[in-house]
Amino acid sequence: MKKLLLPAIGCLFLLQACTPAGIRKDRAALQRLDSLASHLAAATDARQNREQAETFIAEAEHYYERHPGDSLAVNHLFRAGEVYRGLGEYGKAIETFGRLWRENPTHPKAPVALFLQAFTFDTHLQDSTLARRYYQTFLEKYPEH
Repeated sequence: MKKLLLPAIGCLFLLQACTPAGIRKDRAALQRLDSLASHLAAATDARQNREQAETFIAEAEHYYERHPGDSLAVNHLFRAGEVYRGLGEYGKAIETFGRLWRENPTHPKAPVALFLQAFTFDTHLQDSTLARRYYQTFLEKYPEH
């Protein structure tokens, strides 16, 4: 067993050393995003942790810019939209949700993002005209939801 363990550890170090710095940096960025998201989820009100919320949003949007087709990047962009709503920045939330479903229409979060776009117009901005338009788009694009 010991004869196998030492070479296995050596292989792990070799793989780490051969991993490009960009990939390690992206892993670190994802870990930071996950950590920030966990802290925000534990808070009852995003406005109490505004600085942390804004940091999460900036990092999530930056990660998405670098990896627009990456499912994890899309998930973090979705969370950024939710954080915007939590901060009361409804226009930015609507913009973020709209970007998500338009640029990633087949992603599992796309229908929810479109629905939340309509819901935000309806509930927070009391704009029934735009809310109706986006609810209708939701029903047309994602009838199975």
